[in-house]
Amino acid sequence: MAESFTVRTPVEGYSGVIAGVVFDAGRAVVDGGQTSALRYFRDAGYHVEANGPAKPAPATASSDTYTTITPSPVLVTSPAAPAKKAPAKKKAAARKAPARKRGQA
Repeated sequence: MAESFTVRTPVEGYSGVIAGVVFDAGRAVVDGGQTSALRYFRDAGYHVEANGPAKPAPATASSDTYTTITPSPVLVTSPAAPAKKAPAKKKAAARKAPARKRGQA
């Protein structure tokens, strides 16, 4: 496991980002793998203190613990049939005037 370091800024209470490391209230915890940042902090007069190996996150549940999940009922319906279109109205045929016989006025 990688060692971690606590870095304190020369300016007390500084909050911001320096060399890709986020400082809050003048302090930051830096992973030992960030050798370039650690070298910069030491050369620039920051106080660098070793914390020791990083601790792994504690296990929250044992492998013997199981959670039972009860499925909830599901209502299954068939999809609705597509709506039928109303038949198109027929256009009224243009009515022609009755044919006139010859000789009628």
